[in-house]
Amino acid sequence: MNRYENFISRIENVHRKGEQGVFFISGPSASGKDGLWKFIKEMKFIKKYNLHRPVSSTTRLPRIGERCGKDYFYVYPEDIIKSDGSYSENAINPIKFGSEKGRDIWYCYTKDQIDKPLSEGKSLVFLVLGSALEFYKNYFAEKFPNVTLISTVWTISPEAQKEKFFKREPNKTKEQLELIYQSRLPEREMYDKMIDEGKFDFIDNADIRLKDWKDEQIKNRKK
Repeated sequence: MNRYENFISRIENVHRKGEQGVFFISGPSASGKDGLWKFIKEMKFIKKYNLHRPVSSTTRLPRIGERCGKDYFYVYPEDIIKSDGSYSENAINPIKFGSEKGRDIWYCYTKDQIDKPLSEGKSLVFLVLGSALEFYKNYFAEKFPNVTLISTVWTISPEAQKEKFFKREPNKTKEQLELIYQSRLPEREMYDKMIDEGKFDFIDNADIRLKDWKDEQIKNRKK
């Protein structure tokens, strides 16, 4: 089976037992995580397995083509961090990523996107940074002890990662793309270390023919 089939089979196994799950998906840039939820939607698995994908909030401004509620929820800084430096009660594990045009850039998930769906009996497909995995595992274990937690990491070779950077940034020079790749090396090292330490329940390798398989599955589903 390829990594999409593997991921769905884990959801199906938990659903078959009548249980709720939080299905973490993590991995380096360009490993293909963003396409997972689109595939789940197109295959009509959301209703079948009663799934929800939490959408995170950010204080940065939307980029061209991004949509509120789909890519992120775009909020004001005070919606995440108060004037006295304390975090909003609705914000979970806020992380600051510098500033933009004099505006502090924060990212976080909210209780509306995590606690509420779980309280309603849904399971979560949760895209999470490797550095935040341990926090969320502890968070769910404490607040929702009866929910099954399954973590998966998608790996990608350096060669395939470079190739994807080139494909999705066609206007950049090879030198610019090489700088982007080099900037991702600490992220790759983090995931390599986490894998070596056994931090993930499952490790799935990138499948270079995945797109062909995915398109075929969707086409057959629509017949």
